[in-house]
Amino acid sequence: APFHLMRDGDLIEAKVRIALKNPFIVLNQDDFKAVKTLDLSDQRLENFSYLKKLPNLRHVALSNEKSSRAHAQTLRENWPELRISFGKP
Repeated sequence: APFHLMRDGDLIEAKVRIALKNPFIVLNQDDFKAVKTLDLSDQRLENFSYLKKLPNLRHVALSNEKSSRAHAQTLRENWPELRISFGKP
């Protein structure tokens, strides 16, 4: 499905597959642990709770939109060690 028609959790999973350079795998816990950087810069997300499945995530790139900046504040409060950038990493 085109990314703009996907739910946030499904979209994040698709981006995880891209980060792992294997877009067709069925994700397991080891896959989620392997992701340290995630590019969400071209997406409009409302629910970032799915990122909690990525225990080793250290950097996320978000879109440069106002809504993403608001979500970034919440992410920073709940995940202080996460580095957040805006636009392409």
